[in-house]
Order: sequence, then structure tokens, then C-alpha cells
Amino acid sequence: MSYAPSAHWNEFFSKCRDAGTDLDWVPQWTKIHLPFLKSANVKTVLDLGCGTGNDVLRLVQQGFTVSGMDFSEEAVRQGREKSEKLGLNAQFVVADMAKRLPFDSATFDAVMSNVAIHMFSDRITRELFQEIIFSLKNIC
Repeated sequence: MSYAPSAHWNEFFSKCRDAGTDLDWVPQWTKIHLPFLKSANVKTVLDLGCGTGNDVLRLVQQGFTVSGMDFSEEAVRQGREKSEKLGLNAQFVVADMAKRLPFDSATFDAVMSNVAIHMFSDRITRELFQEIIFSLKNIC
């Protein structure tokens, strides 16, 4: 494995929680993508490397059906807690995006990943993009 193990990310997200902080880019990424997602009539979105789910929850609040996936059980747990607290229906999955994605083909209209995909080697990144293409409903 050439990237940080899940234990590293579990510890990272636990420390953030304990410090009262969160790895959140605020709406920086989701805000600029909303017009494109809406104009393309996107309904379902996968957020790869979702962390504690902030972008997932923002997109759900905008009417999208969103699944967040992260390598860290701690991050996903925090995302689920936030979703429940806000009364939102977001799906969170613990999985390693450097391996086969745990979704059927043609599951999502769009896939996003903010500050996560760049962590991998060229080979893993290429394999991941093949998995992303497999998970999309319509490829132009």
C-alpha cells in the first residue's frame, strides 16, 4: 500500500472531532458545481473520499441523492451522525477507493472527489477512473 492506512485517517478524524474542528472546505467546492449538476439534470451523486460528509450533506440539502464513501470508519461514523442530527437521508459507505468500488454499474449520474484522488499512484488513479466510469449511468 502506497497511501496512508485507514488507521491513520481514523486517528486524524478523531483528533479533529476532539479538537472541535472538522476538515471542511465550507461550500467552496459544492457551490461552484451546483449549476453544472442542475443543468445536467443530475439526481444521484457519489462523493469519493467524503471525509465527515460535509459536501454530501450540502448536496442532499440541495435535493440530490448522495452516497459518501471514505476509507475511514471514524469519518463515516461522524458523517452518519451529522446526517441523522440534521434529519437528512444520506448514505455513507466505508470502502477503499484504491480498490473496486462497492457499487453496481450505472448507479450514479455524477461522481465527485475533493482533495482525495490525488493521493494515489498513476496506476491506481487510472484504475479508479475506470471504476468511476463503470459506476456512471450515462457517459457522453
